[in-house]
Amino acid sequence: MNHSLKAGFLLLAVAALAGCDIEGGLHVNQSATLIDKKGRQVPIQAGATYRTELGKDGDKVKFNIEINGKEREIRLSPAPGTKLPKYSGELTIPAARSGQPVDFHGVIDTQDYDGRPQRGTQSCTTTAQIRVCNQVPVPVPTGAPARTEERCSFENRTVSGNQEIEFYDRQTVTSADVQLLAPNSSTVIATFTGSKSSSQRITTWQGRCETPYDGGGGGWGPRPPRGPGRR
Repeated sequence: MNHSLKAGFLLLAVAALAGCDIEGGLHVNQSATLIDKKGRQVPIQAGATYRTELGKDGDKVKFNIEINGKEREIRLSPAPGTKLPKYSGELTIPAARSGQPVDFHGVIDTQDYDGRPQRGTQSCTTTAQIRVCNQVPVPVPTGAPARTEERCSFENRTVSGNQEIEFYDRQTVTSADVQLLAPNSSTVIATFTGSKSSSQRITTWQGRCETPYDGGGGGWGPRPPRGPGRR
């Protein structure tokens, strides 16, 4: 473990995929023709698998399908008050509602995977009393050369330092399984499977912010004897 590791209290999640879309592949069982957002026909061929991203565009579900090197955006309109789940859940959009010649059924699932507890240090800021000295003019007799003297006082200032931390890393994986079905049937036209992941560092304890101005003793102060949980 590297004690010089510097990490924030909660490191910003870093998505493994660009944006919030779920990247995967659309495998076609039966040829069909979808309609893109500009009203153009988008044929998908039986036996082919297309690089595809599943996401949202406002209240609409969208598929960005790469065909012959070009991306075509397919949109589906869910019923009012429903939307593609962000973390977990199901969504069904009938063809009569979607604007596409297929029924849509999607399942979203999210799982967290927590790493082992670790120790490290991170940068921090705190307020400290700093001795500040300035040269200030002092009264002198008329005609005498000007003179200054040093005067000092203590001021509260924000200063940088370091603090000990305990933390663990969490990886979050969101997966999607979607079926495009012949309207009002269980016949599967195409299936989409994909996932995206992100990671974040979660701090479970942090020590006092030690700075050069407090002569800090450092060390590990009292903290709850508990490690990260799993969910």
